[in-house]
Amino acid sequence: MKKICFLICAFFTSLAFADRPVYDLNWGSYLGDGHYVITQEQDPYYLEGSFVGHSKFEWGYLTSSYIMNDKAYIYGYKFNFSDANSFYVEVTAYGSSHQNDAAHEQDFVYNGEGFCMGQQCQLSIDLGNGASLQETFTFTKTGLLKISNFKFRDANGVVVKKIIWTENLTRIHQDYNTEIAYPIEERH
Repeated sequence: MKKICFLICAFFTSLAFADRPVYDLNWGSYLGDGHYVITQEQDPYYLEGSFVGHSKFEWGYLTSSYIMNDKAYIYGYKFNFSDANSFYVEVTAYGSSHQNDAAHEQDFVYNGEGFCMGQQCQLSIDLGNGASLQETFTFTKTGLLKISNFKFRDANGVVVKKIIWTENLTRIHQDYNTEIAYPIEERH
């Protein structure tokens, strides 16, 4: 009986959250910092550090840039909502975001999917060759919190390297049409 009551409560709770469409999210420009940890299993390796981040959210698009270890990383997310809460996402890692010099000018595009409920969105992307990305975005009244991870797996599916990071961004402007010096603004 307790199990049935729990399932009924869970169903009605999910309906309450489903009423909040994704357009209720706090679109705008965000600026802040983050912290990352890189671990590797094979050759024991541990590195942590901090970075500066900027994100700009507008309907259907997110552009994120980071400065980490004197290097710029720029990513564009294009969301295609299949209903009020579910989406497919196309993520572009712009050329300068890659460590491999041979790929310096080449953009890489990855596809994934995700969902939003309330003020949170989560996405998952298979990057190929055993690599995957998961990100969760939480919108607050004054900012944006992100927690993310890359996982790299070997041929047996065992995780051999992880990069985990968090970001705490404050909304610097609510109007997403505000012009901010942003290197890939025109590339959408």
